[in-house]
Amino acid sequence: MKRYKITIIFKDGTRSENLVTARNRKDAVARLMNNEHFRTFSDGKAVDSIDVKPIPIEPVDDTRFTVRTIRNKSGWYIVEDSVTGIRVEWKRGMYNETNRPLHPPEELPALEVATSLREIGEYLYSNFRDLL
Repeated sequence: MKRYKITIIFKDGTRSENLVTARNRKDAVARLMNNEHFRTFSDGKAVDSIDVKPIPIEPVDDTRFTVRTIRNKSGWYIVEDSVTGIRVEWKRGMYNETNRPLHPPEELPALEVATSLREIGEYLYSNFRDLL
């Protein structure tokens, strides 16, 4: 999936800037137009112009992640994000079925947790695909 910044200018002069994840530009615009919040905001206003720009996805800083086996669980692994303290454990070859996020003791903002979990997945896919 790719990320896009979509800027829509309506005929009445109002402007809407949105970040959308989609396969391509056409899908990005379709996803935005079908979004309930966007439809409420636009309220049937006529569109003057739509500008869609790709947003480059920056590579994940892989120095902050540590992957190791779990000693008392054969075939299980754990990855830890040293910045957020979030850990994810999973059974080898069954990541989607068995992954279990373990949150740090302190509360983190939901967006930070979601970003960390996404980056953990990207890191594992790029570097440890054989374990997933």
